[in-house]
Amino acid sequence: MESNVYIKDKDYSVYVSSCLLVMRKNDGLVKMMARGSYVKPALDVLAILLRDYVDDSDYSCDVKSEKFNEKWVTALEINLKGKIRKKDGDKR
Repeated sequence: MESNVYIKDKDYSVYVSSCLLVMRKNDGLVKMMARGSYVKPALDVLAILLRDYVDDSDYSCDVKSEKFNEKWVTALEINLKGKIRKKDGDKR
């Protein structure tokens, strides 16, 4: 299964759900990627995941510049590994 989630302009909840789905299917591992103005939303999604959904987490961030549409933009890659927190009443 593809382990990449590309952060763009949808609501944060879409990306949080996507990351959790990928983590469930991929042994707790997900890679989030963002460019340009979507770097901040990617960091916000990471913060939400760490605060509300993931325990025993380990993550790394790689920041670089990429040429995109004839312009240089910031590119962010976040690798997150952790255990999805079980909610009360969840029997999984």
